[in-house]
Amino acid sequence: MLDHGGSLYVAKDGLMSAASYARMFPRLDEFCGVRARVDPLGRFGSDMSRRLSIHASQAARAA
Repeated sequence: MLDHGGSLYVAKDGLMSAASYARMFPRLDEFCGVRARVDPLGRFGSDMSRRLSIHASQAARAA
């Protein structure tokens, strides 16, 4: 599905990997950079954002 430009419903798919998530959102690095600037201490996050590696502390390392 991802090979053909499809995507999953992120909030309902508890088995999606961080790599699959990143493939669905080509501007993820840009978003993570914004998130790191807005929340440099990583206080705003969720289990889902940690599982998909989009929480602020990961973004700060990526930026």
